[in-house]
Amino acid sequence: MKTALIADIHSNIVAFEAVADEIEHLGPDLVVCLGDVVSMGARPRECLELLRSLKCPTVMGNADEWALDPKPAPDPDEDRRKIEEMDRWNAAQLTGDDRAFVASFQPLHRLRLGGEAELLAYHGSPKGIDDWIT
Repeated sequence: MKTALIADIHSNIVAFEAVADEIEHLGPDLVVCLGDVVSMGARPRECLELLRSLKCPTVMGNADEWALDPKPAPDPDEDRRKIEEMDRWNAAQLTGDDRAFVASFQPLHRLRLGGEAELLAYHGSPKGIDDWIT
């Protein structure tokens, strides 16, 4: 099964449209989104609309989760404050339907590859979206 994995769109519709065009050209059997669809970029609603059109399983990213429940970081530095300001703006752009769609994202997606093989799709690590593998 030919599978396309996409991730970290971060409200960048220009890049996401280019990726969607390539996906259409390559014609995978399945597309899986690994999260962080909204945040930071200028076009969160358009990105969610395009993602809906792909009808693909989507994993919850830490930025997506934050957009649903923005909580300031304790003692943020200047860079963190700027990122949070962008993320608050992004979250404010979302409609109730957008928020419900983001809330439908799952923590993990399992895909049977045939036989005993399985693909475990997640954001961060299998332990959680904020557990980074470095």
